[in-house]
Amino acid sequence: MNKKGNSLFFGFALVICLVLINQSCVTPVKQAPKATLFSGIAKGYVFEIGEIKAGSFETADYLPVKIRFELTKQLRERGLLAGQSETEKRLSISIVIKATYPGSGAGVEWYDELISDIKVSDIRKNEVIAKTEILGFSAWGSVLSDFIEIAHAKEIADFLESIVL
Repeated sequence: MNKKGNSLFFGFALVICLVLINQSCVTPVKQAPKATLFSGIAKGYVFEIGEIKAGSFETADYLPVKIRFELTKQLRERGLLAGQSETEKRLSISIVIKATYPGSGAGVEWYDELISDIKVSDIRKNEVIAKTEILGFSAWGSVLSDFIEIAHAKEIADFLESIVL
């Protein structure tokens, strides 16, 4: 083989090795929610989105806003978002979002993990009826963060939907 052929072969072999070593970078890993608590029947309820906030000073300001936007969209599409009616049976959602950053986090523009602590409260009884923690991972840095946030909001909506169906 000539030099160019060797370089192409080496490059191709390197890419294959990296893909095989870290498959989670190629395909998202769906994890079951951690520490799930659900203490009742909520069939027929709809959700109103309450407070969504950053859980640490490192968490970028746009993350709670982005998750609120995507979650609102998901719940609306599923017919689970509370409307203006006062007669609806409502559950309130509060979410605390934390992002972890590679290394010390100083000067890094992307997160490698999103952690959302979700609490669902029955407004009439003023009690928490469900809570969980949902994790999202970003192996590609800022390149795919928008997709990670959309997928994260979808996982939150899936959890919420499981409570009311």
